[in-house]
Amino acid sequence: ATTKLVPRPERPLQSPKGKALTVKEVRYLLYTINRDNPIDLRDFAIIYSILRLSLRVSEICRLKVSDIKKDGKYWVIDYKGKGGRRQRQPLPNDVKQVIDDYLVADRINRRDSKTGGEDAFIFQAGISHRNYGVSEPLTTRHIWYLVKRKGELAGLG
Repeated sequence: ATTKLVPRPERPLQSPKGKALTVKEVRYLLYTINRDNPIDLRDFAIIYSILRLSLRVSEICRLKVSDIKKDGKYWVIDYKGKGGRRQRQPLPNDVKQVIDDYLVADRINRRDSKTGGEDAFIFQAGISHRNYGVSEPLTTRHIWYLVKRKGELAGLG
């Protein structure tokens, strides 16, 4: 289309909020996370899933173990998206492996607290006496704080 027929869109007065990370910054962010215990593996899996799947934080919070399915010979993630609509997208093998590593490391905790199973949330909140035996997801606030803290450790601000 020529500019005679379709006018050029106006430039926004302000720059959009947020910041896109460079490849170097993503590496810094991922390399600052130790993967020695289940909590660190959970943090790594959350950040890695956000980066690779481009899901909203609220969608990451609500992911359940049963949302990861095999469709033919490929893995897919079937999740509840914005507006409550079910969405499906392919699950890359590296993301599947990271999530599986976390779930294997956390299996003892899930068994002892009775929060395992197919309907359990993948990324669970800490277990306390109030929610013992109930699988509760992390909050968006918790993930925001987690990403902020890991970004500061990586020197990203």
